[in-house]
Amino acid sequence: MVVPHEASASAATVWIGALDEVFDPGSVLLVSALGEHPLPGPWQHWGACEGAHRLAYQRVTITGLPPRTLLSVALLVNGQLQADARLTTLPDHLPTLEEKPFTVLLGSCFCQREDAEGAVGRTYTELPAGARPEVKILCGDQVYLDDPWPHYLWHTHEITELEAEFIRNYGNTWTQEPGFRQLLADGANYFTPDDHEFWNNAPNAATVIRDSWSSTGRQEWFNTARQLNRIFQTPAPITTFTVGPLSFLIADTRSNRSPDRTDFMRPTDLQAVEQWMQHLPGPGVLVLGQPVFRQPTGLLQGTFADWNLPDYEQYGQLARMLGQAPHSIALLTGDVHYGRIAWCTFSSGRELIEVISSPMSLVDKQAEGSWEEAPSLFPPVALPGVVGAQVHTLAKDTFSPIDSHFLTLEFSATGGHVRLTVRCWPVRRQGARASAGFGEIVYQRGLG
Repeated sequence: MVVPHEASASAATVWIGALDEVFDPGSVLLVSALGEHPLPGPWQHWGACEGAHRLAYQRVTITGLPPRTLLSVALLVNGQLQADARLTTLPDHLPTLEEKPFTVLLGSCFCQREDAEGAVGRTYTELPAGARPEVKILCGDQVYLDDPWPHYLWHTHEITELEAEFIRNYGNTWTQEPGFRQLLADGANYFTPDDHEFWNNAPNAATVIRDSWSSTGRQEWFNTARQLNRIFQTPAPITTFTVGPLSFLIADTRSNRSPDRTDFMRPTDLQAVEQWMQHLPGPGVLVLGQPVFRQPTGLLQGTFADWNLPDYEQYGQLARMLGQAPHSIALLTGDVHYGRIAWCTFSSGRELIEVISSPMSLVDKQAEGSWEEAPSLFPPVALPGVVGAQVHTLAKDTFSPIDSHFLTLEFSATGGHVRLTVRCWPVRRQGARASAGFGEIVYQRGLG
């Protein structure tokens, strides 16, 4: 496996992995048009307790690259091609309206079992050349480790069973060809997990996940799932990059949640988010696993379904930070199984624009989303020292997908502002006619 991870204007990090393979480490070589890239050191290893599955992996950083340049990389073993990938380094400035915009894909909620034909990957490869993203942001539920749910409802599992099932899930998803592998292998990937990287409503117990009903079961499942998420996706709770005055921060709001609903991320990580906001040189793009324009869930639904960000004490801190940011912020997220765009304007004149993209491949028809307008105020509940701002939702007849889709967001410099353009790309099934909404502009706005 070869999956591009982070990129900058002059460097790129590529993840390489070998699942259940026997090979001589000295026979492995990563190559590109710039030459051979020796592996930096010993392979890292993960192995299932029962010994049937093992993974060797590395992250290789290639430096000295020119900005906004396409780079192809190939993984050779004993001189034979095993996998390849492509990525584009970031531009060294935010493109103007006369240049191709800096383009980011936003997607969440991909169940490989429900996309056996590889429709998401095929749709991605059919994007017009001018619309192809330089960066992909996958903001939660890239795998469904708790799927299919009846399997986990009727039985408990030994840790050896969980390890085998989880690694097969990742392997099937990361190597789906044709399919999701095509998306992963083309362009840099920034990941953040949500509950199905673990189980529905993790770290709290889930009604349909029998293993989560005991503290031991939750701990064994969570620790194994977190380890694989850090291996395949990202080991960092906070990741940042910049393109000119535009700053991105991708935050993990799931892996370090407290079961008592005080924190959805470690306090030190939330402090890092605050520092990032307060020192923004221009508009910010914040990526979270769940929306902030939501009402508190309520005890019954939260206990038997899923707790959301407004259900945590930390939400008040996040809301204050967003209201005090010196520049407008676009907040990108998923989770809810529908797409939506909503925004509010604070008394400072700065805006918060929330863009939701979900799902790419729906896990189960019973989980189909029901589109909702955003709450009329942000924050949706009274918080000391926070003045509520009126929230506006893009009209339902303009943008309200509940079917499989992903978005692209285009960023361009215009005067002293950043122009944001959002396009919707419905996932096209085999033999389906081109959708009338394929790639249409659904939203455009200037960020200050």
